[in-house]
Amino acid sequence: MKRFIVFILLFAGTSFVALAQTFTPINTKLKMEIGYAFYSNFFNGENYFRYKAENAPDNNITSMSGLNLKFSLPTKIKCIDLFFGALLLKGNDRISSTSWSSGNTNSSEYILNGGGVYFGISPRTNWKIAGFNSEFALGIFSFKEYTGVFDNLYEPYADIYEKKATGGLGAMSSVGVYLNVWKIGINPKISVIYSGSSSASFTFLGVILPVTFRF
Repeated sequence: MKRFIVFILLFAGTSFVALAQTFTPINTKLKMEIGYAFYSNFFNGENYFRYKAENAPDNNITSMSGLNLKFSLPTKIKCIDLFFGALLLKGNDRISSTSWSSGNTNSSEYILNGGGVYFGISPRTNWKIAGFNSEFALGIFSFKEYTGVFDNLYEPYADIYEKKATGGLGAMSSVGVYLNVWKIGINPKISVIYSGSSSASFTFLGVILPVTFRF
């Protein structure tokens, strides 16, 4: 599996370089973007666990936050950039509760995290100082959601363990605005991530608040 991931990453990087050499003028400069990312788990929420156990976590209100790093290059095609990046997210709601009584327990736990690498194209307006842009990317994304409840103190007793995980090809898109002053700028955007596998899928809606630097 590790060899497969390494191969995909090398293939993605090689593809980006080849596209950049084909469409990008030699004298264009690289732009780096780094910033805070926040994604809601609202679209993946479900109430099933709360039907079975009163102290089960509510994943309708959980979220993740982390860091997004992206590099982009303008192309010879007006108003289209090429980019590649990486995203790392950690759950904001590591919910856990425990009560003990003579070796018995009433406990629950919830964990959500993930991230990935991606590359794609970014159509934008051709205005120098301020304007609008969008992103359409494919990538390798991996997310994990874990829910556990064990209660042998209070009836009805509950023993729940579920782990949903994805790993493989996914998609990412966004729409935002940019503002540039000299070589520094900001580019807040609304973003959507899809990550799926044969056993699970996730759709996350969020915001990215990056600062941009042009070299």
